[in-house]
Amino acid sequence: MSSFLSNSMFSVANKFLNVGLTFFTLVLVARTLEPDGQGKYSLLVQFSRTFFYFFSFGFPVAFVFYFGRNKEKRQGLVKTFSIIYSCLILLGGLAGYIFSYWGHDEFFSGIEISTVLVAVIGIPLWFANSYFVAIFTGLENFKQLNINQLVQPVFLFIAVVFLYYSSSLTVLTAIWSYVLSLSATLLMNMYYLKKDEFKLNFKNVKSDYSLIGSSYKYAFKTYLGSVSEFLIYKADIYIIAYFLSKSSLGLYVIAVNIVERLWMISESISKVLFAKLVNVKEEEQRNFFTITTLQGTFLISVAGAIVLMIFAKLFIDIFFGEDYAESTIFIYILLPGVILQSTALMIKKVLEARGYPGTNALASISCLILNIILNISLIPIYEVKGAAFATSVTYVIYFFIQSNSLKKKFGIKKRDFILVSYREVKHLFGTIFK
Repeated sequence: MSSFLSNSMFSVANKFLNVGLTFFTLVLVARTLEPDGQGKYSLLVQFSRTFFYFFSFGFPVAFVFYFGRNKEKRQGLVKTFSIIYSCLILLGGLAGYIFSYWGHDEFFSGIEISTVLVAVIGIPLWFANSYFVAIFTGLENFKQLNINQLVQPVFLFIAVVFLYYSSSLTVLTAIWSYVLSLSATLLMNMYYLKKDEFKLNFKNVKSDYSLIGSSYKYAFKTYLGSVSEFLIYKADIYIIAYFLSKSSLGLYVIAVNIVERLWMISESISKVLFAKLVNVKEEEQRNFFTITTLQGTFLISVAGAIVLMIFAKLFIDIFFGEDYAESTIFIYILLPGVILQSTALMIKKVLEARGYPGTNALASISCLILNIILNISLIPIYEVKGAAFATSVTYVIYFFIQSNSLKKKFGIKKRDFILVSYREVKHLFGTIFK
């Protein structure tokens, strides 16, 4: 088995475990809180994540970049970025606190302000964990990093199971469990970094303030694209929360969470593919790995989508119950876009690895604008179906934009990885497993 495949499989296995725990946590929360409570809980969770992404300004990416490339200056870099992160925590936390009051009536109606403020605690925890993740990534300690990243879903699952069987699961206790799971991850990160050969030492190290300007220049190149891409996935949640009931949001979130499981493979393998393309110098080999990986991703996504299409209704009935029966319709609407987006996510990593992050940024910003316009136009008329359609259309267009970039930059056409013959399938798996 090739090292590329073994690394990919390890990443996929870790992703499956993470997603499995998250899914069963979602089932318990959804069944207990019903669509209205589920909608409130999901909105609060996304609230803390959104403010982290929005106010990170790309510095987590810059931290990994500089930390990995400047081994002799790592202590100074850690001290400098600790100052940057402290400022970001204050800024993000303050913005979240203000928004929780300012946007309460429009976005958090029906949720106690005290419960919203608990979600605000998650913002600095996201930043703090990101800081330690950057250090472990820079040290290339991926084994420990993967273990640490399992703490949050494991802790949350155990907490929700306890609350479920003690009949204490409410929106407030669920969001507290989420915040405490982030705290548990932070403690784990701190503990294992203390045990690592790399020791934090701020006493005799000077901060390099000139790094703040240079790192921001690097960070901003990826920031707009990353934030735009994140908001493409999450903007519809806020727009639904503004126009419709939390019950409608709960139904939609369940559908989204189910169909996005099709991205597990592409999200996992894309990290390995990125590292492979960065290290391979020959253009022919780069194109080979690109086409082969895109073919495999597309085939697996289509196969998964067919299975989901056949068993969606039964799946919803078994795990979520009759209250969520309407979510099946939203799954069908979302599927075409999600299939193509799975491949588009891989193309995004290809473009990044081969030196075109700006291309991704333009595609993401364009599709974000389109997504917001479609959601605002369709949700008031068609309600949740409008949101599903807007999201699916956005994913389809994003795929075609990225595919066109792949063709222009490297001469790789859509039919090279979409129209896969039996001979190519046989060659694909023969190459991977040789």
